Amino acid sequence: MGVAYCPKTKKYVLVTQYNDSILFASCDTPTGNFKVERVQDQIENVLKQGTGDQTIFVDDDGQAYIVCSNKGGRGHQYISKLRDSDYLYAEPAVEVAKGSGREGNCLFKYKGKYYFCASDLHGWNASHSYYMVADNIYGPYSGWKVMEGTDEDFSHVTQTGFFYTVKGTKQETVLFCGDRWSDFAGNGIGYNQWVPLTVNGDNVKFNSLSEWNLDSQTGEWSVGAGNNYILNPTFEADRVSQTTVAGWKASGTGNSNRKGGRTGNWCAQQWSDSAYKATLTQDVKLPNGNYTMKAWVKSTGGQNSALVYVRGAGDDKIVNVNKKMDSWTEITIDDINVTNGTVQVGIYSDANAGNWLMFDDFTLIGNGSTPPVVEDDPIPDGKFIKSLKVNDSENYSDWSIQPEFNNGIEVFGDRTFRFTSVPEKLVGAEWIRTACDSKKFNGEEASYIAGADITAFVGLDTRIEPVPEWLGDWKKTDMVLTDDGNPVVNYNVYMKDYKAGEQVILGKVGMANTLLCRTGSAKKFL
Repeated sequence: MGVAYCPKTKKYVLVTQYNDSILFASCDTPTGNFKVERVQDQIENVLKQGTGDQTIFVDDDGQAYIVCSNKGGRGHQYISKLRDSDYLYAEPAVEVAKGSGREGNCLFKYKGKYYFCASDLHGWNASHSYYMVADNIYGPYSGWKVMEGTDEDFSHVTQTGFFYTVKGTKQETVLFCGDRWSDFAGNGIGYNQWVPLTVNGDNVKFNSLSEWNLDSQTGEWSVGAGNNYILNPTFEADRVSQTTVAGWKASGTGNSNRKGGRTGNWCAQQWSDSAYKATLTQDVKLPNGNYTMKAWVKSTGGQNSALVYVRGAGDDKIVNVNKKMDSWTEITIDDINVTNGTVQVGIYSDANAGNWLMFDDFTLIGNGSTPPVVEDDPIPDGKFIKSLKVNDSENYSDWSIQPEFNNGIEVFGDRTFRFTSVPEKLVGAEWIRTACDSKKFNGEEASYIAGADITAFVGLDTRIEPVPEWLGDWKKTDMVLTDDGNPVVNYNVYMKDYKAGEQVILGKVGMANTLLCRTGSAKKFL
């Protein structure tokens, strides 16, 4: 179901599944009451009658579309434009993918690219989140990819629902709204969960956070002071009985999840009908700072050893739980001083046959009213470009190392125009796609380490005068790059040789409206 505003009729149109048909209703306001206008029995080109998990997407020009799969099997994904005169009819659909059963179909757009997203066929239960990327809403789309960050707790114990994009004065942030279905599946507390996405070209990262802050004016977001850094802390993500619990690493025998959680449906346990040793751990990545961990446990007592611990922040911090606890009992480990960005949380039992230990509702939260500083994830190394450091933190996510330079590729990570003329000598080079908005950064923009003996190249907008001082010892070549921007921009190419291990500086441009391309440069020419 979804609602879109039709600018031609000045009506809000609600579109929803209705048995095996599509129902359209309209209203002067988005809050109702809506009047049923028509029922459409079939969308042309959709396999058989009915749609599977449809949502509404509204593009930048205001045009609305249905995003859906077929109802039976859900192995085909479609985009159907709503009739632009009134949004009361779904036009013939375009099939954009097939072969994988998907539900929770929804779509967002970020800096000119379309991201078709969906979940596994898990009914009411949590799932990985998948996505495909295209430059046109109708495709062609890439293959399905698992959204980074949705594996350890299955999308923060949700399925894909829909998206909302905050376009602020400093940043554009896509918000993921996940369906938790707590009434139907008991997947913890809350019906919907909202988290920010980090989008960088074809890569989408899901930030699984229990608390975060959003500045609706600037579009910037940050991790909240009360964020719980443990993933799947309530053991609800798996949905069914497992001996390997999502987000946790099991060793020995006796580990599993089980019904009867303290707050939700599930908790975790260590138990066996014969003598056993069991360990369950999670390696938690988190900013440096001081933390407190809490958990709730039950125990038969009588184990040779049963303990909950934190390792990797100085000496091991341990709470012994090999005593009888018939009701849920809270334990606390405080003053956890993290200095290397990670700690291990663990549960260990050396127990006799029939001894059990149950545990649930872990938290690992920073101490103090402000959250620790979160460092940006490092940009993955290339073959020749290593340890790329981007000083412009505001536009950091739009920088990336790309494997092959060529005609037709996008010039910047935050713009959609492309190169139309690339000298043959540069074709195939490993290169750095920068952010166009980094032109506003008042300082040295970036640096990297040469991974081999290389010839580095920089493309500089021909409108920049004078040439920046940091290019003083670079050689200007006769090569020129051209893009299809408005206006079309040409770039003079400069070159310089570097030995393996030397630092390459990409300095300040100092011109507010300059388009700057760091082509990188690091192809090894023979």
